[in-house]
Amino acid sequence: MQWGTLLNVKVLKDWANRPFSFVQYATAQEATYALSQCQKSILDGRMIRVERARVNRTLYISKEKGKIDEAVALCQ
Repeated sequence: MQWGTLLNVKVLKDWANRPFSFVQYATAQEATYALSQCQKSILDGRMIRVERARVNRTLYISKEKGKIDEAVALCQ
């Protein structure tokens, strides 16, 4: 590929039916290179925006006293 070896590509659509994707490269170096090189590239006539995927942070709240502070600390 142009910026490295692809391991996985997942194309989805958001609530407004706009496409977005997750791309996984074989190495962190290839992913970093792709991020630096393909920002504002044109794909099918449209400028694309790229960024690292963000981890989905799920907060678990327990009824036990003192557990909320521990859960909040884990998410920071």
